[in-house]
Amino acid sequence: MSFKLMMVLLFCVECIFSSFGIAQENIWSFQIGEQKNEQFIPRKYKQKSSFGWSTNQDGAHILRWKVLADTDLDFASDPISTSTTKAEIKTKASRMQLTTESMGNDLKLKSGLKLRFILKLNEPLIIDDDCKKADLTFQPNSKAAPFYIGISCVVIKDQVKFHLSFPVDVDLVQSSLFESLGKGENFRVYDLKKITAARGKMGDFKFSYLGRDFEYSLMSLKKAGAEDSKTTESRFMVGLGYGVMSLSSIINNYKAAKPYVGIALRPRKILGNLAMGVGFENAIGSTDAAYPGSMSYFQVSGFATYILSLSSWAELQPRMYYVVSNQNTGSGVGYQTSQFGAGLWSQLQISQRFYLHLEGMTEAISSPVISAHYFAEVGLFYRDLGLSSGWGIAVQSQNYTVTDSLENTRRFDQTFYVLKRAF
Repeated sequence: MSFKLMMVLLFCVECIFSSFGIAQENIWSFQIGEQKNEQFIPRKYKQKSSFGWSTNQDGAHILRWKVLADTDLDFASDPISTSTTKAEIKTKASRMQLTTESMGNDLKLKSGLKLRFILKLNEPLIIDDDCKKADLTFQPNSKAAPFYIGISCVVIKDQVKFHLSFPVDVDLVQSSLFESLGKGENFRVYDLKKITAARGKMGDFKFSYLGRDFEYSLMSLKKAGAEDSKTTESRFMVGLGYGVMSLSSIINNYKAAKPYVGIALRPRKILGNLAMGVGFENAIGSTDAAYPGSMSYFQVSGFATYILSLSSWAELQPRMYYVVSNQNTGSGVGYQTSQFGAGLWSQLQISQRFYLHLEGMTEAISSPVISAHYFAEVGLFYRDLGLSSGWGIAVQSQNYTVTDSLENTRRFDQTFYVLKRAF
């Protein structure tokens, strides 16, 4: 940021500061002194300090600290000749007020005297502005950081704008959340959708200061109730797509492009980790005798599953299916089957909101109709933070090999590209 832009920012933004009381002030202290020949000489000036919030020109909430010091210097005859990064200095007679976003500030007087202001923390300092009302907390994962952090939350209905503020001397080197404002600055703004339904860890943050790394986590303190749990487990998945169906046999070779629709009731726990769900799929359209290559496809599959959470980022669901499936062509060639199947569904978290879904299933266990079968789906899903709702894209492939009593073999293939919505 250029000096000119910094000055515009300082003059355009109105800062309103408030003290946090004596008990809170005991957490920090300020050292004021002179810098001579690379040595810091503390000076015992009468001082009063506080923290306060301001709003910058981008609309982000910024935490800054202010110190008011009575000195033995005469600023009228020996004014401050240099400024410092993201700071505002005011002087009157022997009194000086420094408002800053830095842990340390070096100032130089016209006479050449150098002053240094250093913020010292006696314990971790996180200043909260309405985040507790949103059931959010920001906490260190291990060692205490020797710098302050400010968190501010603006709640609009069931959504939260999370404002994170830290000194300019500190770098945010890694965050698992995607910022809407502040990239490369000493502030960040994150849009957290439907945060009221989320629980547990929301995001991880890594800061760097003076060559050391410090890790923090944003946590939701929301407690799960019976009604909330029921709602989360009973969500629907709707899919719309397009793809190609084909039939291959000794005497028939047909292909048909078809729209696709799918509706699924996501697994709902019924006893511990045991859950049940059901899905419906249909290639929209019907067979037409005047066009033997036309095709129809209909399938309903109910399943029981056991939900295995391997870690915070991986989940497996071995499943037992009962499938009713029907596929036909305009020439009357097709199959109809109702039988059991076995499969596996898995979910891998690849970022804070992106998940990879993998599913495989087969019905060719002891069927008198189906001699071979496989179903496979690979999908990428973007989830609303803390919920199972969101959007996804998937590629679905399925093959039925049917052998009749005369040992004539027919192969039915499907490939669909699907846009999914969970809610």
